[in-house]
Amino acid sequence: MHLARSFAVGADGGPGGSSGGDGAEAVSGPGAGVALDAGTADATAAEGSAAEGSAAEGSALADAAGIASPPGPSEDGVDRLAQDVTRHIDPKRTKSTVGRIRSIYLIPKPRGSRYHLEMTPTLVRDVVPRVTTERLLLRGYRREDFDSYAASFADPVFTEHLSGVLDRRSAWRGFAGGTGFWLIDGAGWWAIELRETGELVGTVGAFFRETSPDLEIGWTIFRPFWRRGFATEAAKAAMAFAMDAHAAPRAVALINAGNAASIRVSQHLGMRYEGDVDFYGQQVGRYVVEREGQASER
Repeated sequence: MHLARSFAVGADGGPGGSSGGDGAEAVSGPGAGVALDAGTADATAAEGSAAEGSAAEGSALADAAGIASPPGPSEDGVDRLAQDVTRHIDPKRTKSTVGRIRSIYLIPKPRGSRYHLEMTPTLVRDVVPRVTTERLLLRGYRREDFDSYAASFADPVFTEHLSGVLDRRSAWRGFAGGTGFWLIDGAGWWAIELRETGELVGTVGAFFRETSPDLEIGWTIFRPFWRRGFATEAAKAAMAFAMDAHAAPRAVALINAGNAASIRVSQHLGMRYEGDVDFYGQQVGRYVVEREGQASER
């Protein structure tokens, strides 16, 4: 399963959601691709070697300067983390990604400083695949995306069909979790960027819950970008990519009965209503689409 690859789909041209927004998120909670050629693979391998070397050089300099590193993760623990991360990505990028992880966690820091645990943008780009459509780029979250994300989840109109408004701390938990999904299952949430302007228009996810084996699709479009078909375009691309990458027999969306806009988006995705299910004490509709030929095999 090689997830860190480019993938492009055409826009469906459908109207997307209308009333209630361009598809409010179908689930409660969080929420042009660049192909690797031989030269790029060589460059990233060299980059990994440089990162590993920088870790060793940093250790030697710290020893010479008498700088003590604060307690942190063990080298074996970091290597296990690197193995978990890289099992989901293109093997061509494995060495460079391992090098970056080791440099983030293992380079000694001055006494009293915090460990630099945040991922570099390059590492996020390695782990989260970039998917392009006619108008949109699906990419990993960036720290600078968070203000727009938090403002939207604090908006009672935007969150009408979700679990309610979130304070900034709760929004940060959901924002970070959207990226964390990728490290666990090789599936998760993308930021949706408008290719023409670079604006963040929302988020879309293709992920696995711990309570279900089904691939689940979810979407949020921020209010200034409602009624422009972005939910349908992004969700269709995310679903196509993830069903292919995970050989998923079907995909589902969980949608509140009053969320007419998201129900219309599910119809544009080819989903059908399967029935109501319990979602943490709340009844929601489950909408399903099966891989072509899957229904006939049942």
